[in-house]
Amino acid sequence: MWPFKRKKTHDKNDAYMIIEALSNVVSNGEVVDGKLIIKDIDLWVSVDNVVDKGPFVQARIIIHHNTLEEDIFEYATGIGQSKEDKIKQLVSNFSFSSLCVITKALRDEEGKMLDITYYDRTNKFKLFQSCLSTQGDQQGYEVKDYWDMIGSEISKRIGNEKMYYIKVYTSKSQSSINCECRINGFVNKEITSLLNANADKWNINDILYSEKQCFVLIHDNATYKPYKYSNEELKIITEKAIIEYGKCDTYEKHKAYNQELYESTKDLSLACELYLFIPEIVCEFICNDATFVDSVIIFKNDSQITMYKEQITSYNTIFKCVYEMINTSKLDNQQIKHILLCSSSYKAIYNALQQGGKMNDFKMKPLEIDVPNKYMPI
Repeated sequence: MWPFKRKKTHDKNDAYMIIEALSNVVSNGEVVDGKLIIKDIDLWVSVDNVVDKGPFVQARIIIHHNTLEEDIFEYATGIGQSKEDKIKQLVSNFSFSSLCVITKALRDEEGKMLDITYYDRTNKFKLFQSCLSTQGDQQGYEVKDYWDMIGSEISKRIGNEKMYYIKVYTSKSQSSINCECRINGFVNKEITSLLNANADKWNINDILYSEKQCFVLIHDNATYKPYKYSNEELKIITEKAIIEYGKCDTYEKHKAYNQELYESTKDLSLACELYLFIPEIVCEFICNDATFVDSVIIFKNDSQITMYKEQITSYNTIFKCVYEMINTSKLDNQQIKHILLCSSSYKAIYNALQQGGKMNDFKMKPLEIDVPNKYMPI
């Protein structure tokens, strides 16, 4: 639990007004030091980055619970003539989507069991979903339930984590379409493209029309296998691996690095994932005009299994570490070049460019990786 102290008085700034309004629409809620606690499920909610401009107000809402590996960050918007009206709609939008589904999941209300394939086994999850919330008015193709529309695609990306939070947001204005599907905070580009195609069918009657629906998947204890590393431990291991990868300036060093990773991690599966994924993720960032797919074909013994990168527990952490280290210049250009030259995707792109191809015309095939007999993703 966050170590908040109780206070009797508060300045009624915009963030506090939102928290106070939220406390009036939830059960078992109490405002503590400017944050909302829902006491029966020990869920904490805080608000920051409030932008109040014209008829719109937007705020970032942070959701904290011990079940979550990381806090959930949500952005909620309200439209109205007065500040009170804008906050009222913002609170309504948030409480009927994100907050609704998370509280239902933590209270184990209205869930339904699902079987989801993961590598060579079947995992059991319980699905919880919010109502479909809308803003504005449109005519055309109508979605009653986004799980019916894209649930099968989402399920393909579900791995072995204890809890998954999925947000589906679609919107269309007179000049643009803005959609996304986020799975535990990461935008899935392939599912997002399906949402864009759906929103393109709308005939909107307002300045903006939007739809939002949220889902939570809770992994059943019967099939859940806890990951051996915390997020922080995995981040430390990954950052060190990326730095060492940057020293692989010859073919021989690259080949030897696989064994070095195994010796340093004492974990064959994680060593394989670091060795195979780091160069490919660097390639995605450097060659970002190309189109990459999120499936991966794993060759093991004489068999092959198709998975999605997000299913592999380490993948999102590796992805995030590469992104942060490139963006914060923790890797210099020479280190990035060394890692990039180890990528099979980059070699394919480079060869195509040499033959006159254009980067934005490239659609990559699924990544193919060979793994040892004892490899087992978790």
